[in-house]
Amino acid sequence: MENKYDSLLNKKRNRTRNYENTMLDTSERYSILPTHSLRVKGIIHSKAVALKKIGLYDNLNDVLEAALEKFIEEYSDSEKQEIRNQEKEENEQKLRRVKNKK
Repeated sequence: MENKYDSLLNKKRNRTRNYENTMLDTSERYSILPTHSLRVKGIIHSKAVALKKIGLYDNLNDVLEAALEKFIEEYSDSEKQEIRNQEKEENEQKLRRVKNKK
């Protein structure tokens, strides 16, 4: 006999699973992640700002993302895959934290 009264934990899991299935791509799913401050030395900040101005980037996040993507491309395919897996794991963990705060 099926229990009519699902536990709150089961309901939350189902809601999370349904939410994940409704999103079309990961960029939309991760768009709700909060921003974080990143501490860098002044020289690095100046380089990033210069790249932002010269490279016509909208913000420092775009500069850093472009630089990191170029840096990752220099790794072997297996290392790239490991980096992507770790990146996905980190983002999923952050997404769960955001959902739990709601």
